[in-house]
Amino acid sequence: MQATVIFGVRRPRGSTLPTTSCHTQAITSDPTQAIPTISQMAVQTLSLRPFRVLTVNVGLLRARVFGFTFFSNPPFADERLPFICQRLEELARSENGPDLIALQEVYEPKHWEAIQEAVATTHPYTARRESKKNKLKFHNGLALLSRHEIGNVKFKKFKKNVPLEEALADKGFLCATIDMPALCGGRMPVKVINMHLTAGGTSDPDHPSANKVRESQVAECVAEHPDLVIGDLNAGPEASPDNYEYALSHGFACGYREAGGSDFHEDGHTWDPKNPLNIDGVHGHMPPERIDHVLRRSTCGPMVSSRAHRTQIMFREPVVPLFKGEHAGKSVTISDHYGLLVDYV
Repeated sequence: MQATVIFGVRRPRGSTLPTTSCHTQAITSDPTQAIPTISQMAVQTLSLRPFRVLTVNVGLLRARVFGFTFFSNPPFADERLPFICQRLEELARSENGPDLIALQEVYEPKHWEAIQEAVATTHPYTARRESKKNKLKFHNGLALLSRHEIGNVKFKKFKKNVPLEEALADKGFLCATIDMPALCGGRMPVKVINMHLTAGGTSDPDHPSANKVRESQVAECVAEHPDLVIGDLNAGPEASPDNYEYALSHGFACGYREAGGSDFHEDGHTWDPKNPLNIDGVHGHMPPERIDHVLRRSTCGPMVSSRAHRTQIMFREPVVPLFKGEHAGKSVTISDHYGLLVDYV
C-alpha cells in the first residue's frame, strides 16, 4: 500500500494563507533616523518572533480485538482521551498557548481525529503520515499541530530498531517545515523533527544494546539537519545520558537547560515512577527522568539567534477520574509522561 501524507487544515471562510516571503526593512529617507546596516537588516530578517513549543507523549498505545482491549500501556486510554483533548484545548486557547504541538503515541485514527477537533480553531495546520504496510502493525504514533502552515512532511523509518519494536510498529521520525513568523514581518521556514526513540523493547531501556540502537536513531535524525528536534528521546541526564549528550554534541542546545533548568532536579522530570499510571507499569522500577525534550540547532539556521528563556512541565495533575472496578474513586494523569513547554525569544 502506498504511503500517504495526511494533512488537516481548517481555515475560517474568506481567510488567506500567510505569505511565504520575508522582506528586509525599508531604508528610511528621514535624516534624523538611523539607517540600519546590512548586517543589522540581515539579523532582523533572519530572526524569528517569540514562539512556544509543546511536546507530550500522550500514551495511547493499546491492542484491541473486536472492541476488547487486551493490552494497554499505559491503561485507561478511553477515560484519558477526553481529558487529553480538554487540556490541550485549554492550553492552546490560553495566553501561553504553544505555536507548535508535537505529540507521540497517537496510534488510532479516532484518537487523532478527536485531538485535531479539540484544537482546530487555534491549530488548523496538522500533519501525520501513514507509514505502515503491514496492517497488523501499529501506526508510528507521531503528529504535529500548528498555528502556522506546515509543509514538506515526510516520515522516515529508522534503519535500526530493537526486534520487539521492529515487529510491532514502523518506528521512525516525522519531519516537516513550519512557516514561522519572522521579526521582519514575513515568514521563515523552520525544519522540525518529531521523534520517539526506542525504549529498549524486551531489554532494559539503559541496556548497552538499547543505547547503541538509540544512538543510531539520533544520528539519523541529526543527519536531516533540522532546526528543532522534539519528542520522547527515552534518554536524558538521568537515563542513557550518553545518547542525550550525543544529540547535543551535534550542535543542539537543550531548551530546558538553556532556560536555566537544572539537571537531576525533580521539577524537570517528564517521566516519574510515582505517576499513578507508572506505579504498576513495566518501567515502574525506573528512577524519575527527563526524557522528553525540545532541542534547538544552535550552530546555523533560523534558530541561531533564538534562545529558550522559559520552560514549564505540564499536565502533572491527576485530573482523570476512574469509576470502574478496583480503581473506582481514584484519579490519574492524562498520560504516563508529563508535557514540556518551551518558550523561545
